[in-house]
Amino acid sequence: MSARHTVALVLLVVGVGLLLLAAVAVLALPGVHPRLHAGAPGAVLGAPLVTLALAVETGPGRAR
Repeated sequence: MSARHTVALVLLVVGVGLLLLAAVAVLALPGVHPRLHAGAPGAVLGAPLVTLALAVETGPGRAR
């Protein structure tokens, strides 16, 4: 396992973990405003980390 693969795996696990945590918080919290606040970490941190993991895994110059 290369270093790039390990970094991508860590980024993916952290990103998916944040997305799952935000989804559970949206389901568990009462009211509209707490639910909107709970979804923010998934959108702000989770999705970009998953995208960054994909970019790290594919590497430069492989988009053809």
